[in-house]
Amino acid sequence: QSPRDGTFPTEQQIDHDMELLAKYSKRIRTYSVTEILGEIPRIAARYDLTVTVGAWVAWDRQANVTELNRLIEVVNSNKNIDRILVGNEAMLRGELTGDELIEYIEYVRERINRKVPISTADAWDYWVVGDGKGEHPENLALVKNVDFIAAHFLPYWLGVSVDFANDDIKASYDKLKSQPALKRKPILIGEVGWP
Repeated sequence: QSPRDGTFPTEQQIDHDMELLAKYSKRIRTYSVTEILGEIPRIAARYDLTVTVGAWVAWDRQANVTELNRLIEVVNSNKNIDRILVGNEAMLRGELTGDELIEYIEYVRERINRKVPISTADAWDYWVVGDGKGEHPENLALVKNVDFIAAHFLPYWLGVSVDFANDDIKASYDKLKSQPALKRKPILIGEVGWP
């Protein structure tokens, strides 16, 4: 199954997964609300799971608007959603800029019927702005616009040995946390680990 080729799980399969996950966690994260994936928060509520819901945005503006409108509907219909992510590694893939993500985040923020913290998720170094003097100074406006920082720490993709993965994650997190622009911004570790 993959949303990339249009094959999705059934509601029964999702229900089974939520039942299983509820034994180990009280939270889940999604990456899209396309098709049945938009029903995950409703199904997760059966098992008292809290959802960080995501919308997949990329280079196709028309597809993005469709996805964002569905996201708004899903958020407005499900009280177990406590965070929203508009996009996943769209900057890393070079499909969207921070300014484009701000536009999409504001579009969603203006249309949801309650206050839910909203951000985008990307590799940790895309959040290193250094008050305009960091590795990605172009993202300073994005940092100021989001309610929290959703960062991915995946040393495998950086060529870091598994023996040093935890040290790399800690050092990267500490560098991110030390950014003056991120003061008072909660950091959500959106992805972490080793394949």
